[in-house]
Amino acid sequence: MNHPSTLFLTLATVLASLSALGAMTFAPGAELALVAGAIVVAGLPHGAADGWIATRSIARDRLRALAFLAGYVCLALLVVGAWRLLPFAGLVTFLIASAWHFGDDARLGLRPVVRLSTGTIILSAPAAFSPAEVAQAYRILSGAGAEAIVAVQAGLFWPACVIAVAAAVVHRSTKRDARHWIDLGLLVALSMVASPLIYFAVYFSGIHSMRHLNRIVRAEPGPRSRSFWWGLIILTLVAALAGLTAFVWLADAGRSLDAAGLQVLFVGLAALTLPHMLLVDGLLPWFGGAARSDRPSAPE
Repeated sequence: MNHPSTLFLTLATVLASLSALGAMTFAPGAELALVAGAIVVAGLPHGAADGWIATRSIARDRLRALAFLAGYVCLALLVVGAWRLLPFAGLVTFLIASAWHFGDDARLGLRPVVRLSTGTIILSAPAAFSPAEVAQAYRILSGAGAEAIVAVQAGLFWPACVIAVAAAVVHRSTKRDARHWIDLGLLVALSMVASPLIYFAVYFSGIHSMRHLNRIVRAEPGPRSRSFWWGLIILTLVAALAGLTAFVWLADAGRSLDAAGLQVLFVGLAALTLPHMLLVDGLLPWFGGAARSDRPSAPE
């Protein structure tokens, strides 16, 4: 139980419980600002590390590195454009892809059905326990059909829980596997007491991102080079600046600050998720080098 992610989730659940009881409150707009700040500071860097991973696997020379960067940006812009044209399809696709990506971010080698069930639990818990808040956010992101998406997520949540519990019971687990299931249970508990936005920020920035960065550090022990840290900082700042520019543009176009912030946050994350997933879930298994940073660590 002394694992960092478990302790972090326990603390987050306690603080969220205090907030739910009225001991902690947020001013209007403060929650979204807090979530955006957490994602920029602790969430975006794990995607910014894609450049470092690529230069050690599929883009080992300057020309390939430039081609990788150009392709990454083009894919992100393609997602933004597609979402503007088909927002409902964009949100549904993002949720399905994220369920797969998040489902085994601890890299335990889960079977596909268990992986999808785990990802479904992570993404659908807020819809199960805070459907009105989630529907309100989805209406901003997808327009019509938001309630239908929430209903499907809520309906899938409990069957996914049954599959996850069965998998945890049937398969013999190492200590590392056990921590995964404990953390998943704590995430469900957190979703019961935290707002959907706070819940997402805790998971994405404090769990998913940290797991990814930890694998990179463990792949090549020792001090990081200056180029690694500068690359992380610069790419994170570029993504944050692009998001800020989009936020100002949407606000000038008449969107409310909350609506503009929510769209920038989640459409922006969707845009970065496609190339990120193609790299860490698609391309890396076919290459050597830094691919090992995304393979399962030895059981502890």
